[in-house]
Amino acid sequence: MKKNISKLKQSSTIIILSFLGQFAYANMGAGVGVQGKIALAQEEIQEFELTKQAEQVLKNAGYNIEKVDGVTQDSERKVIYTYQRDQGLPLTGEYDAETLDSLNITYEL
Repeated sequence: MKKNISKLKQSSTIIILSFLGQFAYANMGAGVGVQGKIALAQEEIQEFELTKQAEQVLKNAGYNIEKVDGVTQDSERKVIYTYQRDQGLPLTGEYDAETLDSLNITYEL
């Protein structure tokens, strides 16, 4: 069973990477090389993973996160505002550096 779950995770990762690679390719301007496209895809993946982590931490803390899926919905922005207000953070409605720090989520810029 673990083997199947591992394969499923690998397949999901490949699908996400493929999608993000296509997204990066479609959204990059002319003259940007492959390395630039790869860098953009990596940034998208990092943002997706950070968002999922932040959603899970907020959900575990009792905030009303509907889905832990790595995508910030409009309803989730209200939750982020509430969390930021509760913590005395600047109200951005985004998973910005101060918010991620307060959630104890490590990241690289």
